[in-house]
Amino acid sequence: MDLLSYFSAHGFVFELLVSFAAFTWWLKKRPAFPLRALASGAALLGASMVWSLLPLENAWTLSLRYVVFFAVCVAGLFFCYRIRPSQALFHATAAGAAQHFSFKAASAAQDLVLLSPLGESPLSLWVYPALVPVFLGLTYIFFARPLRRDRTDTLKNSTVMAMLVAMLVMVNLFQNFFDVYSQGIPVQLYLLFQLFDLMCCLFVLSLQCAVGRGEGLRRDNDILKHVLHLQQEQMESSKETMDLIQVKCHDLKNQLATLGSRIPQEEIDEFNRAASILGSAVKTGCEALDVLLMEKLLLCESKGIQLSCMADGASLSFLRPAHIYSLLGNAIDNAIEAAGKVPDGERRCISLNIRPDRGMVVVHIENPYQGELSLAGGLPQTTKADRRYHGFGMKSMKMVAERYGGCLSLRAEGGIFSLNILLPIPAAVQASKTTF
Repeated sequence: MDLLSYFSAHGFVFELLVSFAAFTWWLKKRPAFPLRALASGAALLGASMVWSLLPLENAWTLSLRYVVFFAVCVAGLFFCYRIRPSQALFHATAAGAAQHFSFKAASAAQDLVLLSPLGESPLSLWVYPALVPVFLGLTYIFFARPLRRDRTDTLKNSTVMAMLVAMLVMVNLFQNFFDVYSQGIPVQLYLLFQLFDLMCCLFVLSLQCAVGRGEGLRRDNDILKHVLHLQQEQMESSKETMDLIQVKCHDLKNQLATLGSRIPQEEIDEFNRAASILGSAVKTGCEALDVLLMEKLLLCESKGIQLSCMADGASLSFLRPAHIYSLLGNAIDNAIEAAGKVPDGERRCISLNIRPDRGMVVVHIENPYQGELSLAGGLPQTTKADRRYHGFGMKSMKMVAERYGGCLSLRAEGGIFSLNILLPIPAAVQASKTTF
């Protein structure tokens, strides 16, 4: 058997293997993955060889063959990867649709070549095997890569099964029965069905990308909600801590005054300097902002960073305290982290300005940074190792700003990072201020 004949008999198996590999290679692998993958491929090829020995071939047996081979592929996914049933069916559906799209597109191209004057050339027989890898590559670029960025391990079984059944009916029954009973129909009608089949495959792949993207957004929203909840708890804890610190500082000052000259003057000066920060009460007109600024002032003091603030806290009265803490807390934390990496101590300065301006609250934060800063999608890329679970601070800020109809913009230029937040003041709040 020559190479072309072998590919004609078992090419479907190799197309499935390549397609499944393209849509699953990034999943979490089981131990001894190469051996498992080799065994799965051998099992599929063995099933193809056994099936080729069966004498009966019609629409029903062709449909059954596809179901059997597809089941072997799904079993192979479980054997090779640590995945849930819904995740295995989801990726198997995408891989099957990609394989069928490549098969139909390459077949249509070969049919057109055979109908042309080039159809008599022996090279026309190689059009299909030459184009299948091309179309598989295109499905990987436009559909597999987007799925790789999304999370599919929490998909619901009902959603996956609905897409799976639709794909199986489209690929299996329609195609096999059409091939058997379409003998003698006009070429135009045959090509029209081929086009319809291609569109169905693209629809399934596009739908799966949309589902994967939606699942990723849902996961991010769940994490962001959890982050906001934790930050609210942190704000309440910080408020209690700051109140206690201020009381203790007041008591220590009184005790220090009674000790007189028994303590060296240098230690007294150092204590007074620390107490001036710990014991002072920040008053901006917003309790949540006051607690936040006190906490960040202490952090800046420990890192040798100067934090200057001009804030009209009352202009933030329409924001929930937890949202204020999340929005500005994350912004200042990012600024402290960046400024703390600057080697020049004199440049370690953070500027915070909050003011109302023509029906908007304007928040402007500036800080120096060291090295290169890359932005993606309007947000800075996290520099931490685990990118899946970091970077949500900036995302939560963006979510809070958009929740109030505002926007967030960034700029990094000349070693200075600038963050601007615009929040529209609700009409009811403006009206109440006008009344007073």
